Amino acid sequence: MWKFSVKKPLTVFVAVIAVLVLGVVAYTRMTPDLLPNMDFP
Repeated sequence: MWKFSVKKPLTVFVAVIAVLVLGVVAYTRMTPDLLPNMDFP
C-alpha cells in the first residue's frame, strides 16, 4: 500500500479529498431529531 502512495501521491490526495467531501455532504444532510415532539397522556 505504501508503494502505491509513494508512486502516485496525487491519486491518494484526490481520494482523501473525495472522502472528506462525501463526509461533509452526508453530515449536512443528516437531520437528527434531538427534541422530538412528545404527547403526554
